[in-house]
Amino acid sequence: EIERSAPDIICLQEVEFALFEEDVMPALVSLGYFGVMQNDPKRSSDHPAGNATFWRDDNFRLQTESSRSRTLTTVLSDISNRNIAVVNCHLEGDPRQAVTRVKQLQSALRQASAADHH
Repeated sequence: EIERSAPDIICLQEVEFALFEEDVMPALVSLGYFGVMQNDPKRSSDHPAGNATFWRDDNFRLQTESSRSRTLTTVLSDISNRNIAVVNCHLEGDPRQAVTRVKQLQSALRQASAADHH
């Protein structure tokens, strides 16, 4: 599906850390993408997955990346040297945790607005 649709940017959630380097990254690199995996130092061993963002290597260059809780923010520079912030989030899914979801999103948007992007 990814090869057929050829998107410029791909945001994946629930990517297993162990499989990122071994399977996901090599498969997408072979299709012309480069990417990063969320690096959350607070993650526990009982949650072995996170977010991964990929972009077409011939269209974008990574300027910076950061991750918090359930978000991965990347700032990419396009071929015209314009920056774009991509916020890949996998927010809390429990319907009783609406306030937590809002706080997660607010944090991600603050993080993105602090980055140099358009």
